[in-house]
Amino acid sequence: LSRRVPDYLWLSLVQEEGQDVAPPDTTADTTALSSQFAPQTKRMTIEGYSFSLSGLASFLIQLAESDYFKNMELQYVKRAEIKEYKAFAFQLVGKLYYQPEFENPHADTSAQKLALQNESKGSEVNSAINLVAGGE
Repeated sequence: LSRRVPDYLWLSLVQEEGQDVAPPDTTADTTALSSQFAPQTKRMTIEGYSFSLSGLASFLIQLAESDYFKNMELQYVKRAEIKEYKAFAFQLVGKLYYQPEFENPHADTSAQKLALQNESKGSEVNSAINLVAGGE
């Protein structure tokens, strides 16, 4: 989230709501096993301030490009004064996914980054990381 916040925009609230998805019973059939790897989601509320509407638009675009944040909707934008400065207060609501879609080649996952950093090493570990991250 912090990498997606543009200059002159700051967050005042980041809140997750809802229950975590409980892990399935592993003694059940294969359907339960496949649901174990389904992404866990929570409802997310983000509030903050921006000095410009273009900064807020940039933030929304950055969130839309992430595999962790889905269906982020702007609830309100209000003109606000903070000390002698004029800004825009905003609230976003959407879904937070704890496990990104590995099939997406643009997913910003640490596994993919680790595989790219160790690409020249050609080790079995790197091959496993690449396989998990959706690479070849």
